[in-house]
Amino acid sequence: MLLGIVVAVLVVAGVAFAAAAIINRAAQGQGEATARVIPANTMLYFSLNTHTDQLPNFNVIADAWKDSKEAKQLTAALELALNQANLNWDEDIAPWLGDRAALGLIDLGGVDANNAATPYRSPAVVLMVQTRDRAASDKFLTKLRGTVEKDIKPTGYYTATISDDTYRGIPLVYMTTESAASWPDTSQTRTQENMALATVNDVIVLTVNRTDLQKVIDAALDGKSLVTSQNYQTVMNALPDQNAGALYMDYSRFLPAYFDMMLGVQESVGNVYSNIYGNVTCRNDQGTPDAQCLQQQQDEANRKREEARRQLEAQMQQMRDMAQAIGGVGAVMTYEPTGIRFDMVAQQDVSKLPETWRKFYEAQQTPTPNRVFSSLPADTIMAGSVGLNNQLWDVVFDPEFQKLMLSGLPTAEREQALTQLDQFQKMIGVNLKTDFLQLFNGEAAFAILPQAEQRSETGYSLPFQFAALADATDASKAAGNLDKIVQGVSTLTQNKVKWQSLSGLPYSVILEDGKPMLTYGVVDGRLVVGTNSNTLLAIDNAAQSPLANNDTFKQATGLLPGNRLGTFFIDFQPLWKLIPASADLSSCQPCNYLQKFKWLSAGTEVPANGLTRGSLHIGVGQ
Repeated sequence: MLLGIVVAVLVVAGVAFAAAAIINRAAQGQGEATARVIPANTMLYFSLNTHTDQLPNFNVIADAWKDSKEAKQLTAALELALNQANLNWDEDIAPWLGDRAALGLIDLGGVDANNAATPYRSPAVVLMVQTRDRAASDKFLTKLRGTVEKDIKPTGYYTATISDDTYRGIPLVYMTTESAASWPDTSQTRTQENMALATVNDVIVLTVNRTDLQKVIDAALDGKSLVTSQNYQTVMNALPDQNAGALYMDYSRFLPAYFDMMLGVQESVGNVYSNIYGNVTCRNDQGTPDAQCLQQQQDEANRKREEARRQLEAQMQQMRDMAQAIGGVGAVMTYEPTGIRFDMVAQQDVSKLPETWRKFYEAQQTPTPNRVFSSLPADTIMAGSVGLNNQLWDVVFDPEFQKLMLSGLPTAEREQALTQLDQFQKMIGVNLKTDFLQLFNGEAAFAILPQAEQRSETGYSLPFQFAALADATDASKAAGNLDKIVQGVSTLTQNKVKWQSLSGLPYSVILEDGKPMLTYGVVDGRLVVGTNSNTLLAIDNAAQSPLANNDTFKQATGLLPGNRLGTFFIDFQPLWKLIPASADLSSCQPCNYLQKFKWLSAGTEVPANGLTRGSLHIGVGQ
């Protein structure tokens, strides 16, 4: 049950985890037993603590869900799964189960030109479970093998066989299947391995085939496991050792391999699609394909595919150039008195970035003043802020950077887009860089507020209000130039999008097909864009009770590093009430489980000593 809760928490926090990177915490070396058997060149490694009840502050998590219906259902499901496998947790697994269970990805597989029988090589995935009682785990594996062999039922199409082998003195078990090479002709057969299993250095290891298992055995016996990787040591030693879950990625290896796989998939799909498309479109009234039409279709498909391939390769090369500056990336989950904590560390060598990307990166390394939270209402549901540096726009409007960002477009379309942008600026009399964007300097934020009573000019109702705020050296000038930009868009869309001033308030309204879309204006020296006038008025009156003074906000963000590049905050409690209300539901079953999550906060630090750090916290309670 507790493992299930940990997995559920990881899933819930997954999206928010992408918004954070990590704060430094004292830690011991990451000497996990499972990491000591997997090869040093492993691309991706994920492990779970199988005895989380022994971790500090675990009671915070356990007490929150111990009596819930969902926890009982999860317990029943796990018990059923074990019973169906003819296993008993207390007798068959608990006596030998060690502290870690892990999954590793050695490579992504691909085309194997040297193997005509099996031209595609599947990804090398390794599953590992630590054992603390070798005799007990061997007994369990023998029982499991007997159950599997008993359930094998040969058919006319395939036959499975379990066999024994030995590699470097280590006994192993593997499964092969013999199947028909084609159907319905079963005269020719194909044999392939589907599983290989061994216990290596008190770790039960499961792989897809013996070749991958032999790589694991070699790594363990030769002292060339993941823990010997310098990147792994640097990253994971900067993270807490006592954790509920840990993730490590060798970014510099994984990303290029992923790109190569994507290019191969695109080419394969393109070939299949072009053949199908040509055969269908080139048939005459009698259903016979026209040879000339087929050739024309094929030539056009090849041209488009080649152009798409070049564009994708250009984009992938950009990502490879960026990836060379990143080494290992690691993250762990721990428990703290307020709930759950995620920490992350990423290696970065900015000097390896291409010059254009390095300028873009350096222009974003301004710590956030965090003043904007004093200008948001105390009942704000979500808020995120980042530092603004007007030097950023020098990079964005640099011709080389624009060429880089638009490299996915064909050359003619890219040049057309830049030409149209230049023509638009001349039409409205506003230079987007110097007259608008470079006016913003200091801090920018996005916020979600609870729904307010709708005014007549809005024309429709939303469950939430949205707002974007930006510090400006001259907010009035920024608002005036935004008027011109919207009016220019109105001209280009033939008045489908319209602009008008808001009667009685110093705000402007953007309408689409006559319905208000957004309202904007100057509030407290900032340019603020919101759902409607109520949104801006709520921000204008926020000084009476600001978010910065909200107890939940102070508790959540007080756990973040002070010198941070950005801040992210969510108050979950209003959501568990608004979701069923907005969906017209009498009750929200998932909300009964999720309501234990109280808030979320995340922040990233200014990089130091070649490492980027940050933390994400999830408040948990009754």
